[in-house]
Amino acid sequence: MKNEYQTRLKVLTIVCQKTQPEDITNGISRNEILQETGIEWEKLISILNYLCSKQFIELAYDDGLKPYYLITFQGIDEIENHKQQSNKQNTPVSHQIFNNTFNSPIGTVQQGGQDNISTVTQNFNTFEQKQNLAEAAAEIQQLLHQLEQNYPTKTTAEKMAVVSKAVDEIERNPTLKARVIGALKAGGTEAFKELVDNPLINILLASIEGWQEAE
Repeated sequence: MKNEYQTRLKVLTIVCQKTQPEDITNGISRNEILQETGIEWEKLISILNYLCSKQFIELAYDDGLKPYYLITFQGIDEIENHKQQSNKQNTPVSHQIFNNTFNSPIGTVQQGGQDNISTVTQNFNTFEQKQNLAEAAAEIQQLLHQLEQNYPTKTTAEKMAVVSKAVDEIERNPTLKARVIGALKAGGTEAFKELVDNPLINILLASIEGWQEAE
């Protein structure tokens, strides 16, 4: 658990060092974070997903619709809390981060253990295919999370309405749509589900199953 905490804190700290809150002209890309940390790609994507869901970092897009990340004020506060508690208690664990964020699973790939990771990995022939799938899954997870913040999802009808909005958002972003279709063709529906930690993914994939045949 300590190693997982240190890895997630390392990612958060790097985003904090390289970016400023709400400064959309100065983000850091996934590849840059990968080079800085050396973390395995799928694990890094899952960490970034989770940090976004906790609003410690923010996902944005450049003019070419390529994703990048910014630190948030909440993320800065978490790092400061960690530093203060480390000084006072001589411990590397921030109470709030550990209990509310870093004690939670990174994502569904890791929840299943090494067997699931191996199963997903076997679906790919190249690192590029794995990277494209992970990127598409990360963007879809973030999109679903953002919609859930604005719309209720308690009933089946509400869930369907949120998924419909997600489909509309993807349709309005040709780059993202192409990335999703490519990821589904390369890795398959089940592999895509493994990388998206959101129950709405099943409804979403059912809603867009005809896209692959249409392309």
